[in-house]
Amino acid sequence: MTHGPANRRRRILRTAAPLFVVEPAGPVRGGAIVLHDAAGLTEDVEAYCRDLALDGRLAVAPFHYYETGGREYPDPAAAPELTTESLHEDATAALDYLVGRRGLGADQISAHGFGTGVHLARWTAAHHPIAAAVSVTPEPTTTPGRSPAEERS
Repeated sequence: MTHGPANRRRRILRTAAPLFVVEPAGPVRGGAIVLHDAAGLTEDVEAYCRDLALDGRLAVAPFHYYETGGREYPDPAAAPELTTESLHEDATAALDYLVGRRGLGADQISAHGFGTGVHLARWTAAHHPIAAAVSVTPEPTTTPGRSPAEERS
Protein backbone atom coordinates (compact mmCIF):
# COMPACT_ATOMS: atom_id res chain seq x y z
CA MET A 1 0.00 0.00 0.00
CA THR A 2 1.23 3.50 -0.72
CA HIS A 3 0.24 6.70 1.02
CA GLY A 4 0.72 10.05 -0.65
CA PRO A 5 1.65 13.26 1.09
CA ALA A 6 -0.94 14.63 3.51
CA ASN A 7 -1.24 17.80 1.46
CA ARG A 8 -2.62 16.21 -1.69
CA ARG A 9 -4.76 18.48 -3.90
CA ARG A 10 -3.16 21.64 -2.50
CA ARG A 11 -0.73 23.85 -4.32
CA ILE A 12 2.60 23.32 -2.64
CA LEU A 13 6.21 24.02 -3.39
CA ARG A 14 7.82 21.23 -1.33
CA THR A 15 6.60 18.14 0.41
CA ALA A 16 8.04 15.06 2.02
CA ALA A 17 8.09 11.84 0.02
CA PRO A 18 5.04 9.59 -0.20
CA LEU A 19 5.33 6.41 1.85
CA PHE A 20 5.26 2.71 1.03
CA VAL A 21 3.36 1.24 4.01
CA VAL A 22 3.12 -2.38 5.11
CA GLU A 23 0.71 -3.20 7.92
CA PRO A 24 1.16 -6.19 10.23
CA ALA A 25 -1.62 -8.78 10.13
CA GLY A 26 -2.06 -8.66 13.91
CA PRO A 27 -1.52 -6.02 16.58
CA VAL A 28 1.11 -3.37 15.90
CA ARG A 29 4.10 -3.94 18.20
CA GLY A 30 6.10 -0.97 16.93
CA GLY A 31 7.08 0.95 13.86
CA ALA A 32 9.98 0.93 11.43
CA ILE A 33 11.19 3.61 9.05
CA VAL A 34 13.00 1.84 6.20
CA LEU A 35 15.43 4.08 4.31
CA HIS A 36 16.64 2.85 0.95
CA ASP A 37 20.02 3.34 -0.68
CA ALA A 38 20.83 4.94 -4.04
CA ALA A 39 19.15 2.08 -5.94
CA GLY A 40 15.77 3.23 -4.63
CA LEU A 41 12.74 1.45 -3.25
CA THR A 42 13.60 -1.94 -4.74
CA GLU A 43 12.00 -5.36 -4.33
CA ASP A 44 14.55 -6.11 -1.58
CA VAL A 45 13.46 -3.06 0.38
CA GLU A 46 9.79 -3.98 -0.07
CA ALA A 47 10.51 -7.56 1.03
CA TYR A 48 12.27 -6.29 4.14
CA CYS A 49 9.22 -4.13 4.95
CA ARG A 50 7.01 -7.22 4.64
CA ASP A 51 9.38 -9.15 6.93
CA LEU A 52 9.12 -6.39 9.53
CA ALA A 53 5.32 -6.54 9.28
CA LEU A 54 5.46 -10.29 9.93
CA ASP A 55 7.23 -9.37 13.18
CA GLY A 56 4.36 -7.04 14.09
CA ARG A 57 5.93 -3.78 12.98
CA LEU A 58 4.19 -1.11 10.94
CA ALA A 59 6.83 -0.54 8.25
CA VAL A 60 7.06 2.66 6.21
CA ALA A 61 9.57 3.49 3.48
CA PRO A 62 9.76 6.93 1.86
CA PHE A 63 9.90 7.11 -1.94
CA HIS A 64 12.95 9.41 -2.01
CA TYR A 65 12.81 9.67 -5.83
CA TYR A 66 9.15 10.71 -6.03
CA GLU A 67 9.97 14.14 -7.47
CA THR A 68 11.45 12.48 -10.56
CA GLY A 69 8.49 10.15 -10.94
CA GLY A 70 10.32 6.97 -10.02
CA ARG A 71 10.77 4.58 -7.16
CA GLU A 72 14.03 2.96 -8.16
CA TYR A 73 16.89 3.45 -10.58
CA PRO A 74 18.55 0.41 -12.18
CA ASP A 75 21.75 2.44 -12.44
CA PRO A 76 22.37 4.19 -9.10
CA ALA A 77 24.80 6.57 -10.85
CA ALA A 78 21.84 7.91 -12.85
CA ALA A 79 19.90 8.79 -9.69
CA PRO A 80 19.11 12.45 -9.24
CA GLU A 81 21.07 14.27 -6.61
CA LEU A 82 19.03 14.40 -3.44
CA THR A 83 19.76 17.12 -0.95
CA THR A 84 20.61 16.28 2.62
CA GLU A 85 17.75 18.54 3.66
CA SER A 86 15.17 16.66 1.53
CA LEU A 87 16.33 13.28 2.87
CA HIS A 88 16.06 14.55 6.44
CA GLU A 89 12.57 15.87 5.66
CA ASP A 90 11.55 12.47 4.25
CA ALA A 91 12.77 10.61 7.35
CA THR A 92 11.17 13.13 9.71
CA ALA A 93 7.86 12.97 7.82
CA ALA A 94 7.87 9.16 8.03
CA LEU A 95 8.39 9.44 11.79
CA ASP A 96 5.60 12.02 11.99
CA TYR A 97 3.27 9.63 10.14
CA LEU A 98 3.98 6.82 12.61
CA VAL A 99 3.65 9.04 15.69
CA GLY A 100 1.12 11.66 14.65
CA ARG A 101 -1.17 9.69 12.37
CA ARG A 102 -0.78 6.14 13.68
CA GLY A 103 -0.34 6.90 17.39
CA LEU A 104 2.92 5.07 18.04
CA GLY A 105 5.35 6.33 20.65
CA ALA A 106 8.69 7.48 19.25
CA ASP A 107 10.35 4.98 21.61
CA GLN A 108 8.56 2.17 19.70
CA ILE A 109 10.10 3.17 16.38
CA SER A 110 13.40 2.25 14.77
CA ALA A 111 15.08 3.55 11.60
CA HIS A 112 16.48 0.87 9.26
CA GLY A 113 19.00 1.85 6.58
CA PHE A 114 20.01 -0.05 3.44
CA GLY A 115 23.51 0.78 2.15
CA THR A 116 23.84 4.54 2.00
CA GLY A 117 20.51 4.72 3.85
CA VAL A 118 22.39 3.70 7.02
CA HIS A 119 23.71 7.23 7.34
CA LEU A 120 20.16 8.59 7.20
CA ALA A 121 18.97 6.01 9.76
CA ARG A 122 21.74 7.12 12.14
CA TRP A 123 20.84 10.78 11.55
CA THR A 124 17.19 10.01 12.35
CA ALA A 125 18.11 8.28 15.63
CA ALA A 126 20.48 11.11 16.58
CA HIS A 127 17.91 13.85 15.96
CA HIS A 128 14.69 12.20 17.16
CA PRO A 129 13.90 10.21 20.31
CA ILE A 130 13.45 6.86 18.54
CA ALA A 131 14.50 3.46 19.88
CA ALA A 132 17.35 2.61 17.48
CA ALA A 133 19.10 2.89 14.15
CA VAL A 134 19.59 -0.41 12.31
CA SER A 135 21.92 -1.33 9.46
CA VAL A 136 20.30 -3.77 7.01
CA THR A 137 22.13 -6.35 4.93
CA PRO A 138 20.76 -7.13 1.47
CA GLU A 139 20.38 -10.88 1.94
CA PRO A 140 19.02 -12.67 5.01
CA THR A 141 20.89 -15.57 6.53
CA THR A 142 19.13 -18.59 7.98
CA THR A 143 19.56 -18.96 11.72
CA PRO A 144 16.95 -21.26 13.28
CA GLY A 145 14.49 -19.40 15.47
CA ARG A 146 15.14 -15.97 13.98
CA SER A 147 12.73 -14.14 11.72
CA PRO A 148 13.78 -12.93 8.25
CA ALA A 149 13.81 -9.31 9.48
CA GLU A 150 16.08 -10.21 12.42
CA GLU A 151 18.45 -12.02 10.06
CA ARG A 152 18.97 -8.92 7.94
CA SER A 153 19.41 -6.47 10.83
